[in-house]
Amino acid sequence: MMQTLERMCSWQKMDNGIRSTARTFIWAIILSTPLTGGTAQADISGRNPLKCALGCSTRTTIGSNTAPSTPGEGGLPARAILIHSSETGDNMIANRKPEMPSSLVSEIEALMKKSGESRRSGNGSASLELSEEAWSLIPDPKTEWNFYPQTISRGVVETIKERGACGVLDKWLDRMYQTHFDPEHIDPYTNMVAGHALFRCGRRDEAVAAFKRVLKYGGPGHFSGEYRPYLDLAEKG
Repeated sequence: MMQTLERMCSWQKMDNGIRSTARTFIWAIILSTPLTGGTAQADISGRNPLKCALGCSTRTTIGSNTAPSTPGEGGLPARAILIHSSETGDNMIANRKPEMPSSLVSEIEALMKKSGESRRSGNGSASLELSEEAWSLIPDPKTEWNFYPQTISRGVVETIKERGACGVLDKWLDRMYQTHFDPEHIDPYTNMVAGHALFRCGRRDEAVAAFKRVLKYGGPGHFSGEYRPYLDLAEKG
């Protein structure tokens, strides 16, 4: 756990787009206890190990073979669990996945660091190539690994405009949704990240559709900080 925390802290310095992966990191910490009988175990304490850095969370026990549905209604994708914040009332879908093979971790992290450096220096094309190279090192199926697939895909989506790569946004959006275990596009956070990127790339109608999903599945509380202006779009279109 501590090694993962140290990696996370170094990545925050590396790339602004990586910072929002804190939520994925929290999920990984919360879900570190092994499954029993294919079912996520409820955390009756209601507290996560990082002292509620992103809101104290409780875990709802979900069967491993339920069908996709909306958060809070009991039916979730297979092997997913619902995390509910007792402080904000927000619901998040999370999935229990294995860690990346240690033999690949250092190589992937080195590429991620170079990608961040290239992006900050204004070389978006090189940055994207390095992210793609890091992505290619993740063993297939990439959706089955924890942390790195989510971190890379979401980091690219969040910085797609800075990289001058709006033309490949769809590919990375799909990767982000799949690796965050949200193929139905019902998780408020992934939809917010997607909507923000779509809006900045000039795809207003698609962005509004994503923001409406945020409002539908997560409520207006998700529209805070830099995302606050999008609430009007979600409500009025």
